[in-house]
Amino acid sequence: MEIVFSDKFLEMPGDAQRLYFFMLGDADDYGFVSSPKSLMRRCNIPEDNYKILLAKAYIIPFDSGVIVVRHWRQNNYIRKERRQDPHYKMELSRLVAVDGEYKLIDIEISRDDILRLQPTGEEGVYTTCTPVGVQVGDTEEEREEEERSEKNSSFYSLHSNSVSVSENEIPTIEEVQAYCNEKGYTFDVQKFMRHNQKCNWRYKDGTPKNWRTNADQWQCREWNKFQKPRVLPKPKPQPNPSESSEQSPYSNSTIDK
Repeated sequence: MEIVFSDKFLEMPGDAQRLYFFMLGDADDYGFVSSPKSLMRRCNIPEDNYKILLAKAYIIPFDSGVIVVRHWRQNNYIRKERRQDPHYKMELSRLVAVDGEYKLIDIEISRDDILRLQPTGEEGVYTTCTPVGVQVGDTEEEREEEERSEKNSSFYSLHSNSVSVSENEIPTIEEVQAYCNEKGYTFDVQKFMRHNQKCNWRYKDGTPKNWRTNADQWQCREWNKFQKPRVLPKPKPQPNPSESSEQSPYSNSTIDK
């Protein structure tokens, strides 16, 4: 509730504050209000208050006529499995949520800046916070890949078909995507960029990476996912027929009459 208790919010006219609360109540699971003008008429609030919310950046309008409450995710958490499918998918695809605040992609935040953020595991939702002791963007799988890359870096440098480039060259996401398209690679390019930007395009020992060589390594890991040997279960031990046929020392035939 930091938003509604801030000086910026409380300095607005009372009708503007009321309209904001009505929008919170009318919004869907993603913070979208389908008919803001109709809402103002139903609540008998002048349109000037809508313009105030717009000027104060509390709402984001779209050409379709819908609006989204900018800070919706800060105070409204709905578990993913309980949320309904988004009705305004086109509008949602133009947004990214950073620390609970919606931002317009390519207008309020660039795609390069998005790559520097910490993903939360939900599509389009990021945070600027980094857990203590954890490198941003690193998962256990990525750390294992990094260790394999360090061990095999010299091998790939000698045997890779990549074009020879300066080790210090840092690519753009478009260059990496073009290289992957040319080679037929299928790994996640954004994940590749995010991981390497966090480690400054260097291995753990400080050695600079050749990005094309590193892309080859990532694709090898992708192929290995589908080529892991199948581990068959161990067969159950079968009883020895000779042992089962032996006469028991306690059978009736061995008892002396």
